[in-house]
Amino acid sequence: MTAGLAMISECSKWPVVMYLLVSVAVLVWAIAYSTKERDTRLRIPLAINAVASGLLSLAFFNCPQVLDALNPFGTLRGELFIIFVLVGTYVLTLEIPGFLLNRDYDTKICHSLDELQEAVLKARVSGREGISRIGKIVKEQSPRLDGAGILSIARNSAQLFTQLNNFDVSVCDLLLREVVHARSRIEGRSKHALPLLAEVLKLSGLVFLLAEILALLHPK
Repeated sequence: MTAGLAMISECSKWPVVMYLLVSVAVLVWAIAYSTKERDTRLRIPLAINAVASGLLSLAFFNCPQVLDALNPFGTLRGELFIIFVLVGTYVLTLEIPGFLLNRDYDTKICHSLDELQEAVLKARVSGREGISRIGKIVKEQSPRLDGAGILSIARNSAQLFTQLNNFDVSVCDLLLREVVHARSRIEGRSKHALPLLAEVLKLSGLVFLLAEILALLHPK
């Protein structure tokens, strides 16, 4: 057990500390600096992940008997078990909730864009009634249109239609192109809570798996 605990402290302490520091840094960024609604929705999962990871790490390093009791890999592979626990904690507390929150948010944005697109197309036929509908959608759905990055052009277009009391075809075509482009971008973007971290974990997981396979094929 002594050798196992020594290996844990040497091999796992700093990676775990770095992981916790990154978790706290991302949480601070989401609370203090991020103003986008899509990011602020992740504050609770980020906080839960940071707290859960910290408590588990403290439990493992301060109560090694808990680690020995739960670890199925043996005392000499304690660092492997800790990595699996932290990754599992990340998936359960941040990745899955974050994915669901981002998907829900993007779905609502796409719905708002569909409403705006439908209103612009109808305005070609209904004239003033359609112009009023566009203005109403821009006013009611401004947070979501802002999230899609087209609030400025949608608001300016609606104001222009109101001022002219008529429908400008060239402005309409420009607005429709922006709506279609924004919808395609929103629909296709990653729903991961932290896309870069998800890619890093994916690549590091493959490397780790290969290393384990080689270790089994060529035991020391």
